[in-house]
Amino acid sequence: MNKRIMAALFSVAIIVVAATTWFFLNQTNNLNQTNKVRVTAFSIDPEGWENPGGLLLTCSFNITLHNMETNDVQGPKLRVKMFVNGSEIDVRNIILGAENGVVNDTLCAGEVREFRGELQYSLHQGGAIETIGSHPAGASYVAQVMLGKDILDESWAP
Repeated sequence: MNKRIMAALFSVAIIVVAATTWFFLNQTNNLNQTNKVRVTAFSIDPEGWENPGGLLLTCSFNITLHNMETNDVQGPKLRVKMFVNGSEIDVRNIILGAENGVVNDTLCAGEVREFRGELQYSLHQGGAIETIGSHPAGASYVAQVMLGKDILDESWAP
């Protein structure tokens, strides 16, 4: 009887250790997967800011993402920030194929995809962008790819 109880306890212990190991390895793989979406190219229109009319200035950009993992990624978010002399400027991002910055469909394993968009700046804000046809002195831009609130990668452009 004692041998049966010992054998049963040993079997349960092996099952628990195997399940725990599988769980932790699966979680590690998921974390690694989310860290392998990269911004491989980022460019801002060298012509700078333009006024399409009214009280709005726009500047176009391109971002290329590469899902370097073997798993698909759903819902990565893109955003571009602008800084002038180290201070962040409040600009709006409009990105084709990404509603409110969230990529509309799955970024498949190994896929490389380019996104085009534009930054918008309201002249009602006043003062931060005072130039048309160029970039303000001291301007820099950063493109970020995120999953949830975690920044997976970023790339800077002067």
